[in-house]
Amino acid sequence: MTVPTPAPGHPQQPDGAPAPKAPQAGYPLPPLPEDVPGKPASQFNAKQKTVLGCGGMVAAFLIVLVIAAAVAPSEAKQVKAAEAKPAPTVTSPPAASSSSASPSSSPAAAAPAASPTSSVDVEAARSAAGIPPSPAPAERTAYLAELNAIDPEIVNGKDDKAVSRGLNQCMIMKDEKDPAKRIESANRRFLSPNHPDGFGAGKSALIVAAVQKNLCPTY
Repeated sequence: MTVPTPAPGHPQQPDGAPAPKAPQAGYPLPPLPEDVPGKPASQFNAKQKTVLGCGGMVAAFLIVLVIAAAVAPSEAKQVKAAEAKPAPTVTSPPAASSSSASPSSSPAAAAPAASPTSSVDVEAARSAAGIPPSPAPAERTAYLAELNAIDPEIVNGKDDKAVSRGLNQCMIMKDEKDPAKRIESANRRFLSPNHPDGFGAGKSALIVAAVQKNLCPTY
């Protein structure tokens, strides 16, 4: 049996000897962890991933803190500037003076001034119809006293009604000059609950005299 001759520069290694390691190019690789009996290599890979994930989260949290610290001073400056800025003042409109309110109250004040004019118109209409103006207090008192002297039931406690009947009697007497017709008109005008048909010719004649004397002496 012939033994092969080794090539020059490559001595023959005896059988069973480990082969020489090839030179490594570049950077050396880190040694792989040795296998632990009963634990596969995948478990170590998961732990490594967990550690890397936690490290990434910590790094992201630190970045957020740095950004928040940079933003917080600017926000604080904005808040201080807003607080230092004076609030706008609100001015209320000036209250209406008494002089401005006077024009609005002048029409109300002028309203009573119209009453004398209206009363004059009424008096003019009454005069055109032959009704004399309302008697003065003295004439009114004398007129009512004469009617009560003739018969208390003529007035019957209703003074205003007795005066109104007397003024209406004057309106008839202005155009009616016949004494009999004047008495007849007074007998129809002056009535009472106990004298629904009048007080008769005698008392009606006295009523006509009291009306003419105190209410319309020119009629």
